[in-house]
Amino acid sequence: MTTPHHHSKFDPFFITSAAENLVFRRWSAVATLALLVWEHAITLQTELRYIWRRPISIVKGIYVFSRYYALAIQIFNLYLVSGPLSSLEIPEHVCRRWFLFLTASSCALLATVDAILMLRVYALYLQDVKAGMFLAALFFGQLMVEFIYVPIVVKVPFDPICDAQETHKGVVYFGISLWVKHLAVVAMTLAKRDLAVLGAPVVRLVRRDGMWVVVLICGFFTAIIPYSFVNQVSKAHVAFGWPMTILSISCCRMITNMLQLRINPDEETETGGSITTDLSNNCDAFSLHSIDSNK
Repeated sequence: MTTPHHHSKFDPFFITSAAENLVFRRWSAVATLALLVWEHAITLQTELRYIWRRPISIVKGIYVFSRYYALAIQIFNLYLVSGPLSSLEIPEHVCRRWFLFLTASSCALLATVDAILMLRVYALYLQDVKAGMFLAALFFGQLMVEFIYVPIVVKVPFDPICDAQETHKGVVYFGISLWVKHLAVVAMTLAKRDLAVLGAPVVRLVRRDGMWVVVLICGFFTAIIPYSFVNQVSKAHVAFGWPMTILSISCCRMITNMLQLRINPDEETETGGSITTDLSNNCDAFSLHSIDSNK
């Protein structure tokens, strides 16, 4: 059942405040799209060289989805906030559908980042079956939490400009599952610090990219979830607009960073071993092979 809006369209204070919020939302949508377009422009040559010239693979599919789905969503969202959702009296069922659309899209982009993070860790463990099963459990466990709670968390009252007026407690379970999953990935990465001691570039890359992406994702949601509960308000351009752009950029950067990695042949002799990276066309996507320099 639709909950009535709490504000009257005849309230002068609300009209002024809402109009300002709508302008800020529109400019925020422009900014998130502009950042994404700028990222596309400065990395286009890298994409053409390392993505489109490679055979079809799971990693290539993840890259293309993360890159172009995010772009399509941000363009469509800018259209919505500049047109249909620029009114001061938007029906609540429309707001709910918009939030559901953005929430599901954010979860899809988060899944692409998680998939790459976990494939890289799986590679560090030389495709060990137990490690793979544990990572798969983490990945699908997060998807299950999202599948259960995404349709529920949008069942909150909205004001006439589609700002959520409450934060559903299901968001807490999402935040907990997010932290558990990423802390487990970090722990598994750090457990392979013995490989990093060898000076293998691929290990340093996995640790560096993985750590800053985890800190970025967990840090953002750790800040936004308490804020939403304290203020009992959720603004789509904050909760979804910026995260979608950041997730897309993070996923694509991790993939191209790995593809551009080149190992110095001299390093094999100095360290007594090296790890090479093979982004294959198989489902393994990332596979690492230890090379004994004594052989």
